[in-house]
Amino acid sequence: MPIIITAESELGKELAKWNGPYVFQKFPTWVYKAIKRDDGIIDCIVAEDDPRKQLCRRLCRDQAELDQAVERDGFYDNPREAKEAKHAQEKSMADAAAERAHQDQAMSPKAKVEIAAAEAATPEHVAEVPRTPVRRRGRPKGSKNKTKG
Repeated sequence: MPIIITAESELGKELAKWNGPYVFQKFPTWVYKAIKRDDGIIDCIVAEDDPRKQLCRRLCRDQAELDQAVERDGFYDNPREAKEAKHAQEKSMADAAAERAHQDQAMSPKAKVEIAAAEAATPEHVAEVPRTPVRRRGRPKGSKNKTKG
């Protein structure tokens, strides 16, 4: 048996509010950022109980929040763009690491030990190893004994 809803009833008045033409509203909107999961897969979607969920998506309520998320924090309008950008970033890091590995062949054994230690400290690609300062023997420049005369 069908339900009859009159226009004068509370439900009829509420339903009449929603019966109108569709109007596009840009905000609020979601923006996305891809991350590399523990298993090595690059993705924007993580489980609801995952603490990294905040890293993958953000709700922007106005244009200022959207500009900040896109320009400063590296978010994208949709997950596909975010994954493509992360893949490109990973590829450039891998290329830089490969170039550095090629240059490592001409390095001294002491430098190779420093590079191995830097690579062991992180699971990411190491494109550039920070230089350790070289200690010079003797007195620093400009510290000559000057006599008052």
